[in-house]
Amino acid sequence: MSNALKVGFKWLTPLAIAFMFCSVIPIASAAPQPSVPLVLVHRFRLPNYVVGRFDHFGINLEGNRLFLAAESMHEMLVLNLKTGAIIHRIRGVEIPHAVAYRQTGNRIYVTDGGAGALKVFDGKTYQLIASIKLQVDADSLAYDKTMRYLYIVSSGEDAHQSSSLVSVIDTNTDMKVGEVTISSPHVEAMAVDMASSRLYVNNTGENQVDVVDREKYRFITSWPVTLCKGNVPMALDEAHQLLFIGCRDGEISVFDTQTGKEIQGLKIGKGIDDLTFDPQSRRIYASCGAGEGSVYVYQQKSADQYELLGKVATAPGARNSRYIASLHELYVSVPSRQGSAAEILVFRDK
Repeated sequence: MSNALKVGFKWLTPLAIAFMFCSVIPIASAAPQPSVPLVLVHRFRLPNYVVGRFDHFGINLEGNRLFLAAESMHEMLVLNLKTGAIIHRIRGVEIPHAVAYRQTGNRIYVTDGGAGALKVFDGKTYQLIASIKLQVDADSLAYDKTMRYLYIVSSGEDAHQSSSLVSVIDTNTDMKVGEVTISSPHVEAMAVDMASSRLYVNNTGENQVDVVDREKYRFITSWPVTLCKGNVPMALDEAHQLLFIGCRDGEISVFDTQTGKEIQGLKIGKGIDDLTFDPQSRRIYASCGAGEGSVYVYQQKSADQYELLGKVATAPGARNSRYIASLHELYVSVPSRQGSAAEILVFRDK
């Protein structure tokens, strides 16, 4: 360094020297952060005794309770909705699949695939009130909130039968009042159309949607699912008469229920088991458990226009979820894995 420069630097303060050197170094601007449709707000770690596979959620919002089918444990877990703490363990269920809660009468309805029954529990004491005999593999259910009827799938391949049954249970009397035969050994989720007398049934074995008349207990027609395979969950947009069919191979098929035709397909991850449409926000939530696990969120712009808002990471095997519209929250169950406990992840809309 020359003497002239040394003299010049002598009269500069350390801060000025630092600024002089730093000012010639380009400063990289912060990269814009991608927008995400859901933010993780809670991670409820479950006790170490909670192991194995989960199935569907149920909700009792007024009682601050979340129900979760612990399929491998042969129990229904009752959790505090805000803390994730286990309040009670309902035992005596061979293979719990789906659960519905009825505020009137404070009753919990659980499908038991092993016993082939719908089991009714007192919501206060958790004691068994009734066991309504169905067929082996009693699984998915749908609820008609006007008639207060439950529609339950049973029989099929696990019962060594070539056809399946949709049984109709009157929750006012806890009695079976009707039955519809579905020509398929494998039937999954259903949706009740409150704007009509229709019940939509995912006929997975035939890769189609079967339409049933709820009032007459009879089959009406079938709509082939051509855009994807392994149709399991479904969700209904009653206002616009659109049916969303989730397929295990990684796509949602959108149906126009007025014509019975597919409008388009929406790409998602593989291994979907739960699908929700929220009519207020007009968002679709698809929980996919294959690979690393993720929730895909789509925004409905119009009947035939959808925007993928984002893919939110969950965990391997996290394929079951429950969206609670009044809280704007999505609850996702994560099964235990080697070295990590089972969890409930709670995401909030953003």
